[in-house]
Amino acid sequence: MVFAIFSGGEFNNVKIQPYDFLICADRGYDYAMRLNLTPNYVLGDFDSLNYVPKNAEVVNREKDFSDTELCLKKAIEKGAKQIDIYFALGGRIDHELFNIQLLLLAKKHGVNARIIARDCVVELLSPLDNGKKISVEVGKTVSLVPFSNTVHIISLEGLKYNFNGEIVKGETKTLSNVAISDKIAVNILSGEVLLVYFY
Repeated sequence: MVFAIFSGGEFNNVKIQPYDFLICADRGYDYAMRLNLTPNYVLGDFDSLNYVPKNAEVVNREKDFSDTELCLKKAIEKGAKQIDIYFALGGRIDHELFNIQLLLLAKKHGVNARIIARDCVVELLSPLDNGKKISVEVGKTVSLVPFSNTVHIISLEGLKYNFNGEIVKGETKTLSNVAISDKIAVNILSGEVLLVYFY
C-alpha cells in the first residue's frame, strides 16, 4: 500500500501522487482541507493547527517524537510499503533535517519512503536499493548527498558523471550531476546516500 503523510512544513503547490491512505500530522490536516482531500487518519498535539479535528488522535505536547515521526510509525504499523511525505520542508530547519532523517527510520523497517517537495524529491538509498530504477526527467539535476560517514559507490546509471568504485567521505563531488536517461540507478557497496532529484 502507498501511504501519503502531510507534515506541517511550508505549504506549496506540490503535485500529490496517487495513494491508498492519507495520514495528516497536525497542520497537515489544514493542508488536506486546502486541497479538498479527506484524510484517513489525523494525529498530533495540534499546537500548530490550534484546534483538534474531529476523530483525530491527540498526543501530549511534551513528547519524545515529532508528530511527523508518529505518523510515519502509524503508517508502518498499518502496513505501508511506500510512504510519500509532503510539506516536510520549509519552515524551521531543525524540522526539515529531522524529517529527512525519518527516511532512515522507514528504511530500517523495510519501507521505502521519500519526501516530495515543490521542485524535488528526496529519497534515501542503501545497498538494498542496488539496481532499482528511479524515474527522472532527462537534463534535470540529480545530487547524491552522503548520509553516512562513508559511502562506497559501485556505479551510477543514467547520469552524466559516473563514480565507479569511489569512496565519498563528506565531499561535494556528488553534487549537481545531470540525468542523461529517464531511468537512473545508484549502486552502493556500503553506506547510505540521499538522492535528491529535481523536476
